[in-house]
Amino acid sequence: MQFRFGYCILVGSCQAEDFSLNGDYEITPVVFGLLDHSKDFHIIKITKAFMGDGDNLVYAQNPDSSYFETVDAKVVEYDDGVATGREWQLHDSIITNKDTSGIFYAPEQKVYVFYESDLDSTMEYELTVIINEGEHEVYGKTELINGFKLASSVYLMSEIAFAGNTVADDQDYLNWTF
Repeated sequence: MQFRFGYCILVGSCQAEDFSLNGDYEITPVVFGLLDHSKDFHIIKITKAFMGDGDNLVYAQNPDSSYFETVDAKVVEYDDGVATGREWQLHDSIITNKDTSGIFYAPEQKVYVFYESDLDSTMEYELTVIINEGEHEVYGKTELINGFKLASSVYLMSEIAFAGNTVADDQDYLNWTF
């Protein structure tokens, strides 16, 4: 979003300057996913935050605003801090069934996946992501949750949603207690 700002000096001279509320754009990787030892495939979403001087809702509809040119990502398994020798290279894949009623691009979206039906819930897993030939690097390490269950069967009756398709204020988010 750009504005034109003018100021006048009392002597009779005026000058106008353009400025942007957004400032200089800085590429920010956004990485999230779910490792589930009971599944045989695992999906990691690797995108970038976007910002511009135009309508950000328009940018959200354009997948090119969110994708990187190159992504090299892998998951490494650790046992008490020592690599076990098991690791998985992620590859990109296109999901074709994303709900089109949201504000982000759909129905297709790029995700990064690896296949393994034998993740060990007692191990740690480290994700390493090298973006655009080393321009950005992202690391994360986690343990898996073993035996997660919902405390009440009421949650199992329907899909859990955290917010509607449009969010106007904080009351539009749903609160769930586990």
